[in-house]
Amino acid sequence: MNLSKTPMKIAGAACGVVSIVLGIAAIALPKWLSYDADLAEIGYGLWSACAFIPAQSHVVCTPYTKTADWVKATAALEVVGICVIALAVALAFLHIFIAKNNKVAGKLPGPIAIVGGMLMIVGVIVWAVKFKAEPSLELLSLSAGFILAIVSAIMSFIAGILFFLGWIAESRGQTHMVV
Repeated sequence: MNLSKTPMKIAGAACGVVSIVLGIAAIALPKWLSYDADLAEIGYGLWSACAFIPAQSHVVCTPYTKTADWVKATAALEVVGICVIALAVALAFLHIFIAKNNKVAGKLPGPIAIVGGMLMIVGVIVWAVKFKAEPSLELLSLSAGFILAIVSAIMSFIAGILFFLGWIAESRGQTHMVV
């Protein structure tokens, strides 16, 4: 197998890398929920809450001392999802550049990337369900970290599909995929 037979896998790996970067940004942002008050913008993330005071151009962040179980569950699902996507990308690179003739390494990245995306989607669903069910959160709105997590999961699904298409093209001996 030469590199000309792997454009779908390379595209899948690129989507996987984008998914990882977006996933890391999503879990790092302290704005999964936000509230715009008159004097401050308040954001709640997976690890901390932050307040931005525009008049002073000042940000104050406080890590959570006690975290609700649903926040812990969301954080765990997102982190594990990102790690699973990273595993899929690592296996794809291994197959593309090192273990070129290893059939198992060629088959695994697709389903693994899909599983990573599913974990991230379940994390987003846990967050959204609690957000909708909790009356004390009604003044807050879903924000950037939440949206980035969804986009990251979608990119993981796209990576998985591209890995599958690359595997199909490879198993048929095609050098490119005709859609």
